[in-house]
Amino acid sequence: ANDSYQVTTLLRGEILEAPFEEGDMVQAGDVLYVLDSSDVETSVRQAQLAVDQARLNYEDMLKNQDDLTVTANGSGVVQKLYVKAGDSVTAGAAIADIVDRDVVTLEVPFHSQLAQSMWVGQQASVTVDGTVEALNGTVTEISGADQVTAGGALVRTVSIEVRNPGAITNTSTGTASVDGQACAASGPFSYRTEKTVTAKASGDIESLAVSEGTQVSDGQALCVIGGSSTESQIEAARLSLENAELSLQSAQDKLEDYTITAPISGEVVEKNFKVGDNLDSTNSEALAVIFDMSSLSLELDVDEVYIGQIEVGQTVEITANALEGQTFTGTVTKVN
Repeated sequence: ANDSYQVTTLLRGEILEAPFEEGDMVQAGDVLYVLDSSDVETSVRQAQLAVDQARLNYEDMLKNQDDLTVTANGSGVVQKLYVKAGDSVTAGAAIADIVDRDVVTLEVPFHSQLAQSMWVGQQASVTVDGTVEALNGTVTEISGADQVTAGGALVRTVSIEVRNPGAITNTSTGTASVDGQACAASGPFSYRTEKTVTAKASGDIESLAVSEGTQVSDGQALCVIGGSSTESQIEAARLSLENAELSLQSAQDKLEDYTITAPISGEVVEKNFKVGDNLDSTNSEALAVIFDMSSLSLELDVDEVYIGQIEVGQTVEITANALEGQTFTGTVTKVN
């Protein structure tokens, strides 16, 4: 035969399928045997779970890396820093207080009927208790619910934003009038921004980018947590994911081996195992033998008297005793 192949395997297990017989013509890639692969399928599922777990761990590490840069959660001035470079912090620990004193908000009650006639954006006049100077403000919010005062009057809370001349604190109080109508009572001032920034991850403060009194904007970096140790952990998580993926690929490749296919096209001349047979390490016999009979090679001896007249490429007429009266044509491919 022009080509032949002995189908073998090193795998063990029961043969579940063998959809061919001796004498069948098969094409390269056709399924010859399917072995029981339940154990390997379990290994593949376990390897897939390991990959999923490793990927989640790696993604969490990357997410934590983003959390290592602590940023301002509003614009203002760093009023207080709770940490310094080298300090160890845990997730949720206070890092800094940010206060925006440039703009303050006064919340005062107006009689309900007056409040219902107001609108957001309307101008207001604000007076800080204990002073006589009037400040210009803007209505930013009007409560939609009535409240009852100690005297039984119905009021609604109105928020008015004012530029801070510098003396107003979050302990100051004041009054306001809108369109000449005065509020029902004094109310407290609050800073527009008064927030505490907290850490989202645990680690050591590697560097500080601000100090108390620094003016910051929303999203500005305040400090960095972690460093080389964190980078090492991320790299270790990446390598663990890569290793898990390689293990999964190896398990999947092994699973594919349990489906044995024809390596060449040709005729099955031997089938030595059938459905139900068990393969183990003692099986040395080929599972099947395939011959490619599309062309044949013939080796024969030529007498030394004539061998000098034989050359590669010459046309050869071939006859066989079993096929009387038939002649076949071939070509010399090699002369020893």
